[in-house]
Amino acid sequence: MHSVSSTPCQIAAKHAYLIMAHKDPEQLKLLISLLDDPRNDIFVHCDKKSDPSILEAFKAISPKESSYAVFSENAISWGSYALIDTELKLLKKATKNNVYGYYHLLSGTCLPLKSQDVIHQFFDQSQKEFVGFCNKDEWPGATWRAEYPHIPSLRKSPLGWRLDNILGKIHKLGSPKKTPITYGYGSQWFSITHSLACDLLAHEDWIREHFCHSFAGDELFLQSFIMTFGYEDRLPGKMGDTHHAITNMRLIDWARGDGNHPYTWHKEDFDTIMQSEMLFGRKFSLAEDDEVIYKLIDSIVASA
Repeated sequence: MHSVSSTPCQIAAKHAYLIMAHKDPEQLKLLISLLDDPRNDIFVHCDKKSDPSILEAFKAISPKESSYAVFSENAISWGSYALIDTELKLLKKATKNNVYGYYHLLSGTCLPLKSQDVIHQFFDQSQKEFVGFCNKDEWPGATWRAEYPHIPSLRKSPLGWRLDNILGKIHKLGSPKKTPITYGYGSQWFSITHSLACDLLAHEDWIREHFCHSFAGDELFLQSFIMTFGYEDRLPGKMGDTHHAITNMRLIDWARGDGNHPYTWHKEDFDTIMQSEMLFGRKFSLAEDDEVIYKLIDSIVASA
């Protein structure tokens, strides 16, 4: 297994891929194979709740060209602050290792949709922050999710949702008032520059203050940070536009999902995937449809 150097290097051309995964080592291996390139370093966080064999299988993956590091520090629960904390830990690992041109956050169910040549060419021509914002008419719920303390583990049934809402309102009454901010809302998956990555880490206390008791704060903290600290002009589109919902360059189909999870791509969607201008896609599943994954891999390899 390749190890990531502990000595920072002052070369900004390389990219860091930050991956959050918890299962399916064979699928992660396929993802790593498509990212394996001397221009990339790869950092993987394995959910601490995963079976130890999963972590060992992740560590056994051996890219030929990229430096590769796997660690497991957080037990991640849906909707909890551990998701934000894990993203920050991945950014810390990467920024301590190198000065990267871009930091790409992916899940273990993501795949690149283009070759690394295409991806690097795209980002080499940009210094924008590729962070997705939902349409403005969806923002009001973001304030409730951040301002009212939540217990995500309760929110597994209709009764649990109602109880969590009540407890959150009671808790807020007795909580000290936070400095008012405007909350944004959007996808957690991003491609950001080194300067924004470092600024996020420099404001880790601010992030914890505002989002440690939020519900699904991973879809709030980066968007809210951008709005609060003046990064709007570095977005690739007008914040809150209808079309700006996709400007993290991810192909994700929520319309056909189940409400809490996006749609899983199938072989019938291959033409849609190929015609997309997006650079990354989520989500894919070897167990549900391996044919679309292997067709995509063949297409990327043939174009490289």
